[in-house]
Amino acid sequence: MSNLKQKTRFPARVYVKKAFIAAVVSSVLNAIVFGIGSLIGAIPEGTVISGSSQPFSVAQVIFASAVGSILGILVFWMIGKLKVFVTISIAILILSMGTPFTIPESPMPFTVSLLIMHLIAGVVTITVASVNKSNSAK
Repeated sequence: MSNLKQKTRFPARVYVKKAFIAAVVSSVLNAIVFGIGSLIGAIPEGTVISGSSQPFSVAQVIFASAVGSILGILVFWMIGKLKVFVTISIAILILSMGTPFTIPESPMPFTVSLLIMHLIAGVVTITVASVNKSNSAK
């Protein structure tokens, strides 16, 4: 399914398609996590995160998921080597797991919801970047 020894770049349209797929899938999955978190009280209504004047919302989740995934695929496009991209992406994903803990007075269920969303966005982006259509057809 993936080819970590990819040596040639894909045509630009392939990266655009990968960015679109990663953005949509990570946004939808994270919107579902947001919905479930809201329903069970893990994401309290009206929660405002530092640096934002607006309450935390599904629109912010969708925007952040889409932008993160698109930027991830853009980095893949610039690097051009899947193995290097995956290594860098995993390192960034691990580092991003610390950011939910920087929110002052954040309840643990809210922090866990954010961790799950970061994990989803990272894994989806890495997976979409790793799938090579010619390999997946075999």
